[in-house]
Amino acid sequence: MEKRSGHNAVMIQQGALTSTPMKAMAAGVYKGYACVWFGQQVDTYPPSS
Repeated sequence: MEKRSGHNAVMIQQGALTSTPMKAMAAGVYKGYACVWFGQQVDTYPPSS
């Protein structure tokens, strides 16, 4: 995990983010760079059958 407290707080929902539930996460890697997204709404794609 990143050694910066701000990054850790987002990933484990601490501090100011305690009351902000994250219900979705996505990640991408391209040419040696990585990104991660967090969302407050449930990701409904693809629709369940």
